[in-house]
Amino acid sequence: MIGSLAFGYAFGRHLDADVKEWRLFADVINDVGLTLQLATTLLPRRHFLLASSAATLCVSLCGVAAGATKASITAHLAAGGNVADVSAKEGAQETAITLAGLVLGLLMANLLEDPPKDGGDGGDGG
Repeated sequence: MIGSLAFGYAFGRHLDADVKEWRLFADVINDVGLTLQLATTLLPRRHFLLASSAATLCVSLCGVAAGATKASITAHLAAGGNVADVSAKEGAQETAITLAGLVLGLLMANLLEDPPKDGGDGGDGG
């Protein structure tokens, strides 16, 4: 939280000027944060807190930069002042994509699941 507050204070006035660059920054820093989150399980225990904190900081910086640039991008895409309409449609698309990703993830998990080694019924075979 403190990192996102400091980032917003330090860079907030620059986010409108270079929207595309800050949106790219948000995407890259989010990827860094998610990668760090995954890597924490591979690191020695003594580095877990530092890596986890850095990952959380990266994701929170993404939230600030992406949220600020999203408003500018939505206003730019809104023809004739229909900002609410564009924002609502973007939200619906995001929800649909998230739902599709969830369904595909569940299907992939079922397809990739290891079959039971004892015949599948869990009994004693008799």
